[in-house]
Amino acid sequence: MPTIPVLLEPTPGGFRATTGAPWNLSAEAPTEEEALTAIRREYVMKQVAGLRVVDLALPEPDPSIEAARKLAANAFLDEWVAHTKEARRRRESEEDAAEADAEVLPVVCQAVPDPSDWIPRAAPVPPARTDTSRSD
Repeated sequence: MPTIPVLLEPTPGGFRATTGAPWNLSAEAPTEEEALTAIRREYVMKQVAGLRVVDLALPEPDPSIEAARKLAANAFLDEWVAHTKEARRRRESEEDAAEADAEVLPVVCQAVPDPSDWIPRAAPVPPARTDTSRSD
């Protein structure tokens, strides 16, 4: 005869009997034996309604799942992820700053006067004299 585990717990009105999955049966009665009898009755009623518990063959575990589990438990990976996030945050911050500078730069350049207006012009240098009439 098959058996199933049943949780028996006292209640203010007697006892509660509860099974886990896959049956999920529950009954309350004044005594333990009556609660267990009610569970047996529910179990039989579910069998009459077609309840069957079957074994299901499962495939062998995928090796990549074990590799992923080991990788997830690797402290080096956690450190690498943290450094990668920090590097991305810095890069995005620098890009945001560059975009802000690009928006301000044209305004600043318009405010600077043209250098030809304020740089003094040098006087033209006279050409060098070539004197061929020297006497020595």
